[in-house]
Amino acid sequence: MAAVATPVSAEQNTKIAELSKQLSSEGDRAAVAQELATLAKNGGIAALVSAGALEAIKAALEDAKNANAREGGLLALAALCADMGRPAEPYLMPLLGQVLALLADKQAPVRAAAVQAQAALEGLMCPHGVAAVLPTLFEGMLAQKWQTNEGACRMLKAIAERCPSQVAVCMPEIVPQVTLALGNARQGVKDAAAEAMKACMECVNNKDLEQFIPMLIDTMQNPIKVPDCVHKLAATTFVQAVEAPTLSIMVPLLVRGLRHDNTTAIKRKASVIIENMAKLVDNPLDAVPFLPNLLPGLEKVANEVADPECRAVAARAAKELIRVANEGKTVPPKKADPATVAAALKELIAARNPSVAGDAVFAPTLTYVAGLCASLQDTKNFEFDEWNGVAITPYFVTFLQEDDAEAVTRAYLARAVEEAEREAAANQPELEEGEELCNCEFSLAYGAKILLNNATMRLIRGRRYGLCGPNGVGKSTLMRAIANGQVDGFPPADELRTVYVEHDIQVGPPSCSLGRGLCWHQLIHSRPGSKQCGADRAHLPWVVGC
Repeated sequence: MAAVATPVSAEQNTKIAELSKQLSSEGDRAAVAQELATLAKNGGIAALVSAGALEAIKAALEDAKNANAREGGLLALAALCADMGRPAEPYLMPLLGQVLALLADKQAPVRAAAVQAQAALEGLMCPHGVAAVLPTLFEGMLAQKWQTNEGACRMLKAIAERCPSQVAVCMPEIVPQVTLALGNARQGVKDAAAEAMKACMECVNNKDLEQFIPMLIDTMQNPIKVPDCVHKLAATTFVQAVEAPTLSIMVPLLVRGLRHDNTTAIKRKASVIIENMAKLVDNPLDAVPFLPNLLPGLEKVANEVADPECRAVAARAAKELIRVANEGKTVPPKKADPATVAAALKELIAARNPSVAGDAVFAPTLTYVAGLCASLQDTKNFEFDEWNGVAITPYFVTFLQEDDAEAVTRAYLARAVEEAEREAAANQPELEEGEELCNCEFSLAYGAKILLNNATMRLIRGRRYGLCGPNGVGKSTLMRAIANGQVDGFPPADELRTVYVEHDIQVGPPSCSLGRGLCWHQLIHSRPGSKQCGADRAHLPWVVGC
């Protein structure tokens, strides 16, 4: 069992303080930084704080007159990341902004050390700490120095590739900021921002929009391509639920479509898409952050465009957005509150070790870990190994015994799971008994026409189902979407065989009945281990009505 770090002696404390001062002097600063990191590893975070090492490193990074100090501080930061690991993350990650700024330092050794420190912080960062680091990256993207802009964009790209699910949750905050970086005057920054945007958009994992990602990014950089992109988007069949990450990708294009000069057709089509997307939103809170961007454009179209039909469409879309906004005021917050999480963790810690719960040195760790736990709850990740091995215990073991840290993890995780189950149970309908072949919720639209909005489909083995409705309501579109694997949550082909038979195709010789022809068709032969619809060859003619 891992123990709390051994308290440092007065001699060690003095040595750490001396080494911190030597970081700004002439000599082998890399060796000084490594020695400092080794001593700090033995003494823990408390040693760095009590000896003033963290403050000394911060001051060195801010010393505009001493390049040696800046380089030494960066080298010490990188060494501490490597030697101390996760326990140091809550105390070192706040220095990321200064590291990004030093990527543009006038001195080459400082710039090289800044690249090293940035890489160290990037590798140290917990995947569930994405939300905490984004504001710093956004500031870097809009800083005055192009090296800082480019470095922030490249770091965001690396984070998106490493932590896709966490980045997807933060897309509403990411897209507007990276869009601003796409307008940078320097081509290198534009390219880095485009790569970051592409990596972030791919995190959304929306099959409906995957094919449009390159075009959407290109349109953000080249407004002249807005009409073509809007036309293609309007002809898309939407089958996945529309959530905040998806809206974050689409809204910039729709805003530009509403502002498109002298093209009533584009403004009308953008208005129709906005109205339909608003109807397809499951949780109103997902749409609320985008209303300030969309409503002014819609209201302008509704009041100023000459075409009365276009004005009417824009007015309907604005009315739909206002309805969503009003509903959003009554819906409980979707994301976990880090402050609430911190209070709950502190209560659990106080029950086992009151001195740690009230320790000022421990406070940054508690706040940081609470943010990680909130991220896990937001992504519905309740795996114990992820909580215990990644989000809580690696940080708490510097202050608590490992068994106490694990007990705190289990206790809080149990609360989080209970809360999630209670929320899910409140919306769970009474289900029919039987082996499930499919149980999913999805939406379906074709361009400007909504076919199904947050529909639920549950299929039981052995049952027979029919789709009833007049022409044009989407029966064939739904069946094609199922056959093409486009319905969100529907089992893939290796789990459930799906065959869609067009009504006007010939399956066999003219004398062969439809049922007999289907029996011979290779697509309905079962695969080992795959689920079947429950109808064998003997029953098939009856099932299809022959």
